[in-house]
Amino acid sequence: MKINNKSTSATNLIIAISIILLTVVAVGSSMIISSQTGVRYNRYLEKMKSGYIADESVYVFTSVDVVDQTATKEMIERARSSVLPVFTFSLSSSDTILTNFDFFKDHVETSSNRMMAIAYEVLHEIIGLGYFSEDELLEATKSGYTTIDIIDPSVDSSEGTIADINSLLCASNIDSYVLSSINKYSELLTASDIETILSIIRYSLVENIHYDYVMTTYYRDLAESKVLPVVASYYKGDVIIPVDTVITDDQINTLHILADNASLSIKDFYGDTLLLLVGYLAAVLAFYKIAKRLSKHALSYLNICTISICVVFVAATIFILKYSDRFSFTSVVFFPVCFAPMLITALSGKRRLGIIASTMIGLGAAITPGASIFTFFYCIAIGGSCSYMVRFMNKRLDAIYQFMLSVLSSVGITAFFILLGTSAIENILIIVIIAASRTAISNLVVFSIVPILERLLNLPTVFRLHELAYTDSPLLVHLSQAAPGTYSHSRQVADLAAAAASEVGANAALARVGALYHDIGKMDYPEYFVENQTGGSKHENLNPTLSVSIIRNHVRSGAEKGREAGLPAEIIDIIANHHGNDVIRYFYHEAVTEKETDRQVEEQDYRYNADPPSSKECAIVMLADSVEAAARTIAEPTPAKFAKLIRQIFLSKIENDQLNRCDLSMKDLEKISKSFLKTLLALYHSRIEYPDEEDN
Repeated sequence: MKINNKSTSATNLIIAISIILLTVVAVGSSMIISSQTGVRYNRYLEKMKSGYIADESVYVFTSVDVVDQTATKEMIERARSSVLPVFTFSLSSSDTILTNFDFFKDHVETSSNRMMAIAYEVLHEIIGLGYFSEDELLEATKSGYTTIDIIDPSVDSSEGTIADINSLLCASNIDSYVLSSINKYSELLTASDIETILSIIRYSLVENIHYDYVMTTYYRDLAESKVLPVVASYYKGDVIIPVDTVITDDQINTLHILADNASLSIKDFYGDTLLLLVGYLAAVLAFYKIAKRLSKHALSYLNICTISICVVFVAATIFILKYSDRFSFTSVVFFPVCFAPMLITALSGKRRLGIIASTMIGLGAAITPGASIFTFFYCIAIGGSCSYMVRFMNKRLDAIYQFMLSVLSSVGITAFFILLGTSAIENILIIVIIAASRTAISNLVVFSIVPILERLLNLPTVFRLHELAYTDSPLLVHLSQAAPGTYSHSRQVADLAAAAASEVGANAALARVGALYHDIGKMDYPEYFVENQTGGSKHENLNPTLSVSIIRNHVRSGAEKGREAGLPAEIIDIIANHHGNDVIRYFYHEAVTEKETDRQVEEQDYRYNADPPSSKECAIVMLADSVEAAARTIAEPTPAKFAKLIRQIFLSKIENDQLNRCDLSMKDLEKISKSFLKTLLALYHSRIEYPDEEDN
C-alpha cells in the first residue's frame, strides 16, 4: 500500500509540474515577444527624431488595436463643450422681486394707481423672461458660448430653452427693455411717471435666474460617458515611417503609442495565466487518463509531450523575434505546430494523444500578441491533421506518403484560414511556403528522434515492434533452434492474434509481437511441451505436481528472458499474463483421477501464478494461444468443429474470470471468434473435408 501511495504521489507531482511548466513557458513566450516588441520600438524612438530623414523603414511588428488617448481626449472635450451652460430659475428670487414691489407700493406715495399697475405688469414680464447676472453672462461669453440652456424647475420637463445671450435681460439693458415695454402707454404717462416706473423696477429687481454649476456638470459628464474610445488599428507589416522620408511628429507619436502598448507587465497576463492553468489542467489530465488506459508508458508520453511543446514555444519565440518583423500576418505561422502532435502519435501509436497535444499548443499560441480565436482552432486543425497522417509503416513508401500528406494538409489548412480571415491574403504564397517548410522540417526531426527515444525509454513504437517481429531477432532465432515446435506454434498464434486485434481496433502489431515471444520461456525445457515432442511424453514418469511446476515455470522464465533482452513492458506483460491464473486442467484432472491419492487435490495448486490479462492485446493472445493449441488436436478438422472449439474455449475463459480485467466486450469477442475461424480455415484448408449439403 505504501508503494502505491508513493507511486500516486509521484504521478501527481509529475502532472502538476507538467501543468505549471506548460503555463510558464507559454506565458513567458508571450511576455518575451511583447517586451521585445516594445524594446524594438524604443530603439527606433532613440535614433529617429522629428524633422530628420528616416534611414530605414519602420514597420508594425504586431497587429494591435490601440486606444488613441489624444484623439479620445479631444472627443471628450468636444462632447463636454457641446453642452451649453445651464441656467435655472430661482423661485425664491422671483418672490423677492414681488415682495420688493409690494414694499415700495406700501411705503412710497405715488400719484397714480395706473402707473403702479403698468409697473407691475412690466415687472411680471421681466420675471417670466428672467433677470440675469451680467457677470455670469459675461463669463459664458468668454468661454465661447453665444447661447445658453435655460431650465425652469416649475415646468415638468427635462428639456430646457435655448436662448441667445445677447437677447437676455440684465442690468445693462433693463432700462431699454422697460422703456420699450411701456412705450404703448406713452399717451397715458408723463415723463415723471416713466422715470418713476424705472425707479420702481430698478428697486424691485434682483437676479432670478443663475448659472447652475451642478446641472451643467451633470449634463457634461453624461455627454462624456457616451463618447466611445477612439481605436486606432495597426496591422502587422504596415509601414509607420517609410525610408528616405522626413519624419513627422504624428509618426513619432504613433511609435510612442505602439511602444507603450507593447510594453506589457506581468499584471497584464494575470487573466491569460489563470485561463491557461485551467486549460492545461483539463488537457494534461485527459492526456494522462487516455495514455494510462492505452499504455504502460503514460508518464513517459506525458513528459515527452510537455518537453516537446515547450520546445515548440521556444522555437516559435526565437523565429518570431528574428524573422517576423516585415510579415503582415499572425505570428502563429512560425509555430512548428505539428512537431509535438506527430512525435507523440509516432511514439504512442495513439492519434488521440496527438490531438490533445495540438490543443495544448493552441491554448498557448492563442495568448501571443496579435493572436485570436482563429489561432486556437488553426493549431488544433494543423496538429490534428498531421497526427492523423502519421502512418504505421510497413513499407518504405509509407514514409513518403506520410511526408507528402502531412505537408499538403498543412498547406491546405493554412490557406483555408487565410481565406477565412482575408487579412493576409496578399501574402498567401509566402505563408504557405513557411507552412510547408515548417511541416517538412517537423517530419524530418520526428523521424530522427523517434528511434532514439524508443530505445532510451523502451517504448513499443510501431517501428520497434516491426524490428522485434523480424525472424532474425536473437530470441526468435534461439527459439526456432531450441524449440522448433513452439516457434511454429508462436507464429500461427501471431497470425491469429494480429488478425483479431485489427478487427476490434487493438494494436495489431503489439498483438503479433507479443504472440511471437509469448512462449520464449519454453526454450529451457522444450521437450516437456507437446508441440516439441516427437516420441513419448516426458510427463509419463512424473507426478502431476512436478509436471505442473515445469509447465508453469515457462511463464516466469519467459518474462525474465524478455527483461534481459530489453523487450518493452507491454510485451513482457503479454509473456507473463498470457495464461492468466487459469487452471492447468490436464494435470489437474490427472491428479484428481490418480489411484494413489494420499491428500486432497487443491485446484489452486494447479493454476498459473499470474494475473488475468489487463489489455486487449494480452487477452487476444491468450485466446489465440488456447485456440491454436486445441486446433492441433482435431483429427479431421471442419468449419463446424473449429467454430465449436472456439466457442468452448471462449466460454471456459469467461467462466474462469480470465477476461474480466480487459476491455473486450461481447461484441468484440464475437468479432474475434469470427476472425479466429477465418484464420484457422486458411491455416488448415488443405486438410479440411467440407460436408455436403445433405450432411449439413
